[in-house]
Amino acid sequence: MNSRLYHGIVLAVCAIVVTAAFVCDVDKLGIYFFGWKWPMKCFLHNVFGVKCALCGMSRSFVSMAKGDLTRAFEHHIIGPLVFGFAAMQIPYRLWAIVKCPKKTLAATKIMAGTGIFLLAAIFFRWFYCLLERFLWKH
Repeated sequence: MNSRLYHGIVLAVCAIVVTAAFVCDVDKLGIYFFGWKWPMKCFLHNVFGVKCALCGMSRSFVSMAKGDLTRAFEHHIIGPLVFGFAAMQIPYRLWAIVKCPKKTLAATKIMAGTGIFLLAAIFFRWFYCLLERFLWKH
């Protein structure tokens, strides 16, 4: 894949996610997009009563965008870090597109490594929560 295209796709996804966090609102019942309740719910949680690895991430992002760090951590303990990572992608990907994608290879590897670390942390937390729920609480 063309590296400018790759950087452009990552930029677009992160810009949409971060922008959505700023235009949404959150309360105990869910997320609201310009006053309309967001209809999507976690399938795993609704059907099996088990939270998925990303449960609370959207609410965490919206809380971060509103400046409520405490609530953001309450919704998802890794959410604020992932939000910061997504927000950092915007200036970085713009820089990578303008500069020259081949000259940004080292920085791109660092970003990819950070993303992999955050993804591993999300799944480690999820597995811990599952173990806690099914093994240690019964």
